[in-house]
Amino acid sequence: LSSAFLTRLLADVASSTGIDVSLEERPTGGYRVRFPPTASTRLLLLIDPLTRKVVVELKHPGDEESDVCRFCDSPISETNRWKGAEGAGAGLHNVCNSDECIARARLSSDLVLPCGHLCCGLRTDVNPLPCLFGCDAERCLGTDAEDYCSVCYTEPLRMAPSVQLQCGHIFHHHCLKAQLQSGWNGSAISFNFAQCPACRGDIEDSSLDE
Repeated sequence: LSSAFLTRLLADVASSTGIDVSLEERPTGGYRVRFPPTASTRLLLLIDPLTRKVVVELKHPGDEESDVCRFCDSPISETNRWKGAEGAGAGLHNVCNSDECIARARLSSDLVLPCGHLCCGLRTDVNPLPCLFGCDAERCLGTDAEDYCSVCYTEPLRMAPSVQLQCGHIFHHHCLKAQLQSGWNGSAISFNFAQCPACRGDIEDSSLDE
């Protein structure tokens, strides 16, 4: 799949349906296709021609209410709110009490950035991860919070603590850690597991030195 092919395909969709669909090239490779939001749904496609993966995300207006878990988007009430957030920064006030979300909360930054958005980085970061919600697009190489991690392709970056490598690309911390720990597969020695999935530069971040 090429940008030119997708552009022609979406132009055909627009002419036949009257729906204006936008195509964006993702900084980590592949394409993002946005459909115009309606009163009831918002549809987003993420396409990676190299891995032949397509992620379809369908959201409803209620999914973006403030009282949902920052990691799993589940509704939060006083009965399922994580009690360990008491005394933490405002960035961890909306976390549910599921084991997976608590584990992510313990690693995540509890900061709210000066722009008002949550910091999606690690708690141990000396320099906070740039805002992934559009306020630091240049520093994030165009990556945003709704982009799916290019290692796992199962969750947006905002749903787990993420790191920005020396090359500038951003991924889930636990995904990069698992990739490094996996080593090479098979009898042939290869160090691809130690390279950035987007640019093939060396994976460099102090949080991954363990």
